[in-house]
Amino acid sequence: MSQWQIPPPPAIRGTTLETPAKPKYVLAVPCAYLVSYELKAIDEGHNYLPFILELQDSLDWWHYIHNLWIVVRRDTLTDFSTTLLAKLHSKDRLVILPAKGPAVGWLTSDAWEWLNKTLKNEWG
Repeated sequence: MSQWQIPPPPAIRGTTLETPAKPKYVLAVPCAYLVSYELKAIDEGHNYLPFILELQDSLDWWHYIHNLWIVVRRDTLTDFSTTLLAKLHSKDRLVILPAKGPAVGWLTSDAWEWLNKTLKNEWG
């Protein structure tokens, strides 16, 4: 490299210079996401602890139904899905949706309290 060339940027979080890290955007206002999944590689010994810990590392979370979480994050939907998919097996299934109210169903009173406090009521 000549003295007039600009050196390449340093590697970021384990990436190489050939594949720079995509910038991660932080939402100004946290967003609630509904996360539902089907873990299909449990019998193959896949370690799902990093996936669960990522969900629990959210600003706030709700998990009253098996395989269904509502999490509050500052990640964009794209960044959040990339983070979660990296912790799953290719056989697994995952869907993430913005979570908005009102909600209806059959839940405990503390579950409803969290939902009513946390979800933005869009329709009622």
